[in-house]
Amino acid sequence: MMDSRILNKNQDFKELKETEKGRDAMCESFTKLADKVADERAEQTKINNIKLMMKNMKCSLEEALNVLEIKGKERAIIAKQLQK
Repeated sequence: MMDSRILNKNQDFKELKETEKGRDAMCESFTKLADKVADERAEQTKINNIKLMMKNMKCSLEEALNVLEIKGKERAIIAKQLQK
């Protein structure tokens, strides 16, 4: 049973590599992953910038968020992250 699953996985991988549909699916998956990583890094950069502003400029969280013009849902997410 294990061998047939490995064979199926190998066949699926071969299909991904060797067909246009498979290559398109792989490209789409990698693009989504790259976008997710980029979004996470951008959010972490903003959080780090806010921390530095609060420390070095002695401003509040609200002031830092205002200076960086962070609004709405993003503001709530970042505020929650900083409360951890």
